Amino acid sequence: MTTEWLRDIEQKVEAAAQALINLRRTVKSLEAEVRRLEKDLISSQEANRAGRKWTKNHALIRTRVENLIDGLERLDHS
Repeated sequence: MTTEWLRDIEQKVEAAAQALINLRRTVKSLEAEVRRLEKDLISSQEANRAGRKWTKNHALIRTRVENLIDGLERLDHS
């Protein structure tokens, strides 16, 4: 009785198992990349919020300083 057909099936099962192992590794790698990208996105969003806050504060401070300068100039011309 020949078992060549059984060896063929075993080889296909082994190849499928190896393919699954490789896919799991790829999935884990991609999941790690997604986590890294999510962290980068969150950091970027936080930086953008901080930048907008700084810009808003800068504009407010500039306006207040300009108002103070205008007030001083009016006092100087009085």
